[in-house]
Amino acid sequence: MKDLLTIILVAFGYFGYFVIPQTAMYKTFNLEIKFENIQKTDKPIYVALYQSEKEFNNKKIFKRYTVLPSKKTSLEIPDLPEGTYAILCFQDLNDNHHLDFNGYMPDEPWGLSNNITRMGPPTWTDAAFKLNRNLQLNIELF
Repeated sequence: MKDLLTIILVAFGYFGYFVIPQTAMYKTFNLEIKFENIQKTDKPIYVALYQSEKEFNNKKIFKRYTVLPSKKTSLEIPDLPEGTYAILCFQDLNDNHHLDFNGYMPDEPWGLSNNITRMGPPTWTDAAFKLNRNLQLNIELF
């Protein structure tokens, strides 16, 4: 009888794991990003979302997005797990799919979560923000 009860409890445990949607197992939130100072509405904005300092420093992107300003000037990302994130984005004015530089300075409009501007490359500390509720960020392209 004890073995039967153990089998039933284990079976229900596995059943619950596979039947309950994974998003129900942790908190998720929606993130809306509004872009400001868009230079050309016919050129895409590329957005990189980073989930950790290690990813950010190694340029290993967690999720990538493309926004076409002619259609909308914001990006909505639903169901992100609670955590700390950072965003880097740029508007590709010459359609070559990467941020161009003039020496050490970006030659195309770019932005960072928290809208920090600095001499030199941005750091995780500059860009990191906590997602623990539905959030709207305004990112200014410089």
